[in-house]
This record gives sequence, structure tokens and C-alpha cells, in this order.
Amino acid sequence: MFLTLTNVNFNSDRHLDILENLAKLQSIVCYGGKNVSVFKRDLQYLLREANKWGLVKRKARINNLDLFGLHEMAIYGMKGGAAYLYHAEGVRRACKDPEAAYKDLVRDKMFQGLFEVMAELLNEKLELGDLLGLCLKVGEINVTILASLDSGHNQLLGTPEPAKVDRTPIEGKCILISGHDMVTLKKLLEHIERSG
Repeated sequence: MFLTLTNVNFNSDRHLDILENLAKLQSIVCYGGKNVSVFKRDLQYLLREANKWGLVKRKARINNLDLFGLHEMAIYGMKGGAAYLYHAEGVRRACKDPEAAYKDLVRDKMFQGLFEVMAELLNEKLELGDLLGLCLKVGEINVTILASLDSGHNQLLGTPEPAKVDRTPIEGKCILISGHDMVTLKKLLEHIERSG
């Protein structure tokens, strides 16, 4: 899901690699451990196939703007959740004690919840109440994901507290960093500290 966010990855070869691996995993899971995948590694073919399932076609199949809107809200909520879960897992792996970041039971619950919602969304005949319930479930899962990310950050980096920061511009080069990948930022700061 994270890979489908538009600002994450523009490398079509990487997309094809991941799709091919997913097809192999699906084949192994569905066929008792045997890889019988017939994945067609052809970008133009895959783009034509994607057109059959994309936003415009899904909107036409659902044929109700309220239902379609709720369906898409659940999908985009899951994409956001998957993005933050990806970061939470990276923080958890960086912790000396991953269980201290967040428990395996919580981890299993987050993944299970996302899988359940994905499975439900395959049914494009859901009613308004069903879709509202799924959107609420996505919200609950996302609250758990963000709490787990916060817990992992606190475990790895300590509890944040306000601090004075000098904002005076300094001549020279700099590195602009967003707050999404705190593990990478921590490694960068440690490297800078070592090298002076």
C-alpha cells in the first residue's frame, strides 16, 4: 500500500520488482508452498490492466457518489496507515528491544486490521453503513499505528521536549530533512557528531 502513494516512489523497475515478488508470495500462499506465478513483467501490459481497476472504472462500477467516496476514504486511510506503519516498523527494528517499542500483539492487530479492511473493500457492493463502519475501523487502526510509532520514537530517541533552537542563517551547505524517517535522521546526526 505504501508504494502506491504518489510521492513515495517513481522508479517503475522497483515497482515491477515488488509486484513480481508479491505475485510469487501470493502464488506460494495460495498453492501450498509452490511458486506457480505467471507474472507478466511488461509495464505497458500492467498499465492497461491497471486501467480496468483504477479510480474511474471503480467509480463507474460502484455507481453511487456517496458509496464511492466512502470506499475511497477507506482506501486512502489505509494508504496513510500503511505509510506510518512502514515507519513504525523501521523504528521498531532500530530499537534494542523491539517489544519495548510496541508489543508483537499490537503489531499483529495492526496488520490483521489492515488485511481485513483490504479484504472487505474487494466487495464493491457494500452498503453505506458497511462502508462507514470500515472507515471507522481504518481510523481505529490508524490511531493504533500512530500511537505505536510515537511509542517507538520515544523508546529509540527519548521523550520529546521543547528546546530553544538558533534560527540564525549560517552560510554554507545544509541538508533539508522531513520528520518522516527519524531513524535515518538519528544515524545522520550520529555520523555528523563522530566526524565533527
